Amino acid sequence: MGFSYWLEQTIKFDAHAGMLQVLADHIAFVQPVVYGIELLIAASLILGLFVPFWSGLAVVYLINLYLGLYNDPAEWPWTYVGLVCAHGMFAAAKAGRSLGADTAIARRVADDAGDMAFERALRRRG
Repeated sequence: MGFSYWLEQTIKFDAHAGMLQVLADHIAFVQPVVYGIELLIAASLILGLFVPFWSGLAVVYLINLYLGLYNDPAEWPWTYVGLVCAHGMFAAAKAGRSLGADTAIARRVADDAGDMAFERALRRRG
């Protein structure tokens, strides 16, 4: 039960099966790309790096899965709804800014913005 099985299931039950059939025809290319994206999403959530971007991408990815597997009798669609809500909250709340690597990036940007504001204030006075 690998990627090709789930892609076939999605094609069987999906409204946009034509587009997915093109992906199934090129599975040798698509499979590593999908695996890489899933791996990057997981790594970003673990490290807290660029979490809003990768969570937004995960929402799009999960909506596609939801639409594709909604009519499959072996799937429970509310699983995907819950995951979309969780990743949507990660994206909206900018998760990763308290304990993740995004903290260092946010501090650096804030420091640069603060330095620029200080320089502008000095130029106005001078």
